[in-house]
Amino acid sequence: MSTKKAFEAIKKAFDTASRFMESARTNVLKQRYANDSNPLYAWRAYKDCRKRNQPIPEWVLKYLDSSADELLSIKKPEKDKVARRVAEAISMNGIVFSNYQKHEERVEIALRVFELIEENKNPDGSYPKDAIYTEVAKEFKVSKTKVSKAMDLYK
Repeated sequence: MSTKKAFEAIKKAFDTASRFMESARTNVLKQRYANDSNPLYAWRAYKDCRKRNQPIPEWVLKYLDSSADELLSIKKPEKDKVARRVAEAISMNGIVFSNYQKHEERVEIALRVFELIEENKNPDGSYPKDAIYTEVAKEFKVSKTKVSKAMDLYK
């Protein structure tokens, strides 16, 4: 195989793996949004898709449409209640940020595990689970138990 063909094969494999990871992340965000309606998952998916020049998923568009409807329905709120009304219109309450940050770390851990599984999968589909969990735990400076719990959420 020529160097050019080998490079193209590697690039194609990398592109395929990248698309897999992007799709996995969007699916995880959709799952999290469906579970707890935290709008930050929709915003993250929107930002990720725009960055990758991909279509915005329908579930994100539904959230944005609903938020737009709510924002446009606000009628002359009292000056001291504008921020609260806007937050309500876009479904932001006091806990969305802390919940998002907690789950975002789990998402990143799970995606890294999925990435390593793809890179280390044997022809029979098996993979070195313990070694992968150990590597991810070291990368994120967390316990293997935390890695395992992150994976339990996103199986």
